[in-house]
Amino acid sequence: MILIHKHEDNLYIFIRDWLIHYNYTTSTYTEFQIHQPTDVREKLSEDRNVAAVSASKDNRLIAVTLCNKQLVIYDEKLNVIANVVCKRAACALTFTDDDDLLIADKTGDVFVYKLDRQPELLLGHLSMLLDVAVSECGRYVITCDRDEKIRVSHYPDSYNIASYCLGHEEFVTHLKMYGDILISAGGDGTVRFWDFVNGRQLNVVNTNDHLPDKAVVAEFRKEMGVENADVTALPIVDLQVYKSEQSAYLGVRLLGSDSVQVYRLQNASDVRLVDVLTVPSLLAFHLGERLLVVTERGFLHYTVAPNKLTKTDVSDACFEKCEHLLKDHVSQSKSLFCNLYKRKYDNVQEYLEKKKMRIENKS
Repeated sequence: MILIHKHEDNLYIFIRDWLIHYNYTTSTYTEFQIHQPTDVREKLSEDRNVAAVSASKDNRLIAVTLCNKQLVIYDEKLNVIANVVCKRAACALTFTDDDDLLIADKTGDVFVYKLDRQPELLLGHLSMLLDVAVSECGRYVITCDRDEKIRVSHYPDSYNIASYCLGHEEFVTHLKMYGDILISAGGDGTVRFWDFVNGRQLNVVNTNDHLPDKAVVAEFRKEMGVENADVTALPIVDLQVYKSEQSAYLGVRLLGSDSVQVYRLQNASDVRLVDVLTVPSLLAFHLGERLLVVTERGFLHYTVAPNKLTKTDVSDACFEKCEHLLKDHVSQSKSLFCNLYKRKYDNVQEYLEKKKMRIENKS
């Protein structure tokens, strides 16, 4: 998995257990492997792929968690502030206004991590958590899980639940804030917009309607059908929001598709498709002042306008220096998302056959 964070002229790329930093103003390039904690008391998993990345609102802190339960926090100069092992493998991170870090794990719990204290349990679900977000007002923490639920809890008194946002037909993987609007996406291929305080859905966009190649959906449905999973759409594997002075833009990527869909968001009821960009060997993208697309062959830059995407000819020295890491990158495994689908099992037929055998044996 490749994760990208960009702030002003600083580009951060996380690939496997490597961190790449590039400053476009000074052309300064740095790459290093994320080190294990020095006081490890348990044997960590060999899976050291980056699982999630989050930056504080002022971008002074960057937190990264690996699949082996390791959590590392850097300052703006990439000095290590904390390097610890969490109790469980984390799947999502987000900072609060006070620079406290919320850590959501696969067992359904969210912990609050303060730099000067041990992590404290904040809330829990009965299902695997997939993302966590904090409202822009800072009064709510929002969580989503494998069971199609989005829960809105008061913060920090998270035992007080404000609402549930129900409507997704599959697992919910992404939560983004746009003012007082919550944007969610997941396994049903839809992007939904919510008045989250009241749990009211404002709009829904089906991204599968804009797929350049519809055959990808049929192939995925057939593949999952063999595993007894009833799938109707490609899941959304990446959702990004960029706010400009005039409006906001959404970037969406679907599993198994070499395309990025960009939408313009005026308000929750006015969401319009700007363009669908198809790029062979697509690895990742970052939506900001420009759309940065990472491929196996190079970095592509696009200017985002209200009506179209325009390719910008930029000679990106960063790619030339990190090309060796990208070449060795293993594309995101489908199993990460395919395992989230619920399987259907027919136990009735087996029961009836055993019952018939018991009756025959008695007679």
